[in-house]
Amino acid sequence: MPFHASRTVYAVGDLIRVPPDVDSFAYQLAIEQGHNWRDLALEQGRNGRAVPRRRAVFAANTPGNAARFLMAVPDERPVRLYEVTVAHEALSPMALIEYIDHRGENFGELAACVEEYWAPTREWQFLEYVTDEMVVTAVLGEIDVMVLGGAQIGYMNDRDFARNTWSNP
Repeated sequence: MPFHASRTVYAVGDLIRVPPDVDSFAYQLAIEQGHNWRDLALEQGRNGRAVPRRRAVFAANTPGNAARFLMAVPDERPVRLYEVTVAHEALSPMALIEYIDHRGENFGELAACVEEYWAPTREWQFLEYVTDEMVVTAVLGEIDVMVLGGAQIGYMNDRDFARNTWSNP
């Protein structure tokens, strides 16, 4: 069951998607942080799988995982959780985004990481749905701190797993 976190208030039945001619929040953040090279590498390796991250909305495999990314972005508004149905059920390990950013664009195993992101072959705990739209099926309310703590542990486990899978400097 996919979950979505947002600072926007939605109701059951609402359609969530990136408006036409607008880049996704995640893509805008990548550009601001100087990681647009990463999204270009991911797009080159996508091979028709899922939808381009530039146009994507994201959900996650648990409520805490959905909220973790958004909680790291400073904002006074509360993070709200939603159960959703997604148009594309492609799951990708979110920790690989940070891992690829950390290793840099000249990382020798970048292509292998990109392939693992789009077509996971390993057991990851923290997964994101990369989709062009989703529909709210349930309003779950604001994030619970305990749920977020569990998500942080899962994310750290995946980050360590990535570090132990590919060579490190």
